[in-house]
Amino acid sequence: SSGINAEYGEKDGDKPAPKCFFGGELLDFNVFSVKLSKEQVFEMFDNGPCVSAKKIFTLRRKKIFLPWEEIFALERINGSLRTSEVEECREVEQPMEKEQNLNMNWEFLKGEMFYNKVITEAIILNVNSCLMVLAEHVGVFLNESFVEQLYYTDTKKNWSFLNEPGFSDRLVTQNFIDESFNRLTLLTEFIGHRCDDAIINHLMKHH
Repeated sequence: SSGINAEYGEKDGDKPAPKCFFGGELLDFNVFSVKLSKEQVFEMFDNGPCVSAKKIFTLRRKKIFLPWEEIFALERINGSLRTSEVEECREVEQPMEKEQNLNMNWEFLKGEMFYNKVITEAIILNVNSCLMVLAEHVGVFLNESFVEQLYYTDTKKNWSFLNEPGFSDRLVTQNFIDESFNRLTLLTEFIGHRCDDAIINHLMKHH
């Protein structure tokens, strides 16, 4: 981490830079030589906080990541910098997937994408496409921030069902993916029908 108490600001033409101050501490503050693309930002997010940006980017382009060793070696104009050691990230055991009532597996049908709407092939294909993406992220929790990243990286898909019970805050496992595809296959039998309480209750009772 880096403790900073510095004056900063940008000049506006011939006008002097405004005096703005920041005082505080930044944890794992990375500096890059280029503006990162949204895919690169998502890659860092997807790898988690214990995988350093240096490890991700140095292997491909040495100059995209600017190591702190180089920055500390530069001539210091004002202020002071100091380094401190921090504990390394420890291997954290992934929590077991929560045991859930089987009925929760169909609760997502009560969300805005399905409830009281006619089940169409387009809706089924959208969910199928989303599940194919999720299959590439086994080990990730479907929390709010991750779903937001999915919306950001692919605006053409409707990810709203991931915010519904049965998907929201679930740990993505291969078993969870397989079960989700199986449920989607069952839903194809109801294409053309309105997704009302009768259909949902039937699925909960028999599947």
